[in-house]
Amino acid sequence: MRGIGGVLILLAGWILGVERLRPIKKRLDILEQLCCALERLYGELSSRPTALGELFYGLAKECDEEAAAFFGLLSRRMDRLSTQSFAEIWQDCLHQSFAQMGKEERRELEKLGGILGHYDLPEQLAAMKPILSRLHGMLMGLREDFPVRRRLCLGVSCCLAAMLTLVLY
Repeated sequence: MRGIGGVLILLAGWILGVERLRPIKKRLDILEQLCCALERLYGELSSRPTALGELFYGLAKECDEEAAAFFGLLSRRMDRLSTQSFAEIWQDCLHQSFAQMGKEERRELEKLGGILGHYDLPEQLAAMKPILSRLHGMLMGLREDFPVRRRLCLGVSCCLAAMLTLVLY
């Protein structure tokens, strides 16, 4: 029975480590989806001028999970442009869709929402380029950092569970 109890404590420690990793992995997944979608948006805007509502509707159909939900919500709220500015609609959709997003990523996306629809197309594209490169840099940083965090979270939680097992037995 003591052995089973020790194994259960170690298993609980491992599960705790996995749960600590979940928000980090979710943030990484969201940022990957958004970077991909925003690159598509940039490409569409630069190749052929299309109404933003149509672009967001298309992105909602093409993207994965959270990004699709964000662009779908944005597409449905485009009819509010008569009463709200585009930046307000973008920011509202951003806050409703991405709870797991970091402050830096959110700040960059809010800047992007302030740019879209306010300038001429060449100015929008020129202003989007540095924001997209900063988001891509954040994504690369998170990708590089994730294996270290995974080892740290799993290692610390398993070590704590092993110490608890040793203390109890």
